[in-house]
Amino acid sequence: ISNRVQKGLAVYHLNDEGNASDGEVNCHGFAWDSVNAESGTSRYKGNMLFDVAFKQSLYDRGYVKNVPGAPMCGCVEQMPTVTRADCTKITSVAETYTLSATLQSPTLDVKLSDSGVQYGPCDAGEDLAGHYKDVNGDNAP
Repeated sequence: ISNRVQKGLAVYHLNDEGNASDGEVNCHGFAWDSVNAESGTSRYKGNMLFDVAFKQSLYDRGYVKNVPGAPMCGCVEQMPTVTRADCTKITSVAETYTLSATLQSPTLDVKLSDSGVQYGPCDAGEDLAGHYKDVNGDNAP
């Protein structure tokens, strides 16, 4: 069901076999820590956007169209209301830092020199709404 279309309500029915009658409709998203800007989910949210929108959706699955009346990609407040959305989460972050100092300067220079981010599906049975609550705890609406 989508309720954010001009002048009405759009309902996408399933056929007798339980498949979408007008082709596949997929809703997939991700969440990040909205309070702690230094958390891995917050720092790498741009990387996760690329992975979900381009690698998984476009490259791997070939999804190239939006649901009529809805953006193909957007924030929750811009998307249609759905009954369930799949989600992707960051499963691990590896960072390598380079430390340097000179005898002339009493400071230590620390730079992020390499990082690797691994993604995976949310836990079995967990949808985007549940994952958002897990990531944001008491700050979730």
